Amino acid sequence: MLNYGDLYHAGIVVPQLERGMAELGDQLGVSFPAIQLRTFNLWTPGGNLTVPLRFAYSREGPPYVELIEAAPNSPWALADGSAIHHLGIFVEDLEGEIKRLAAHLGELETRFLAPDGSTTVCYVNSGLRTRLELVDVKFKEPILAMTRD
Repeated sequence: MLNYGDLYHAGIVVPQLERGMAELGDQLGVSFPAIQLRTFNLWTPGGNLTVPLRFAYSREGPPYVELIEAAPNSPWALADGSAIHHLGIFVEDLEGEIKRLAAHLGELETRFLAPDGSTTVCYVNSGLRTRLELVDVKFKEPILAMTRD
């Protein structure tokens, strides 16, 4: 079962990361210690993808603000309307939560795949189009380290 206390960030897709950091940093009174560049291997219902991604977590939090630079033809493509992409939550039993939420709330949209093929993070969408990012709790410290200098 998800625990509200494990909600740790809101992910927002922006057209250009540095501009988003400046604008939202000013509007929300947050700062961003470093831009991260990572390549993610993903499973989606349409097939597997490899996506290079630029993103940054706010120093202030929780909840943290995660800004993600838009990546066309990926789960982070710019969409009409709100740019709020997801709510991120740490979970103890990732596969159990994936099964529970996909069965009761909506669709499994994306799995982030480790080199061994296991899932490390996933996106589940509800009927309300609310996307939850479920993150295996074993990645909590490395993720939170991105909020510090």
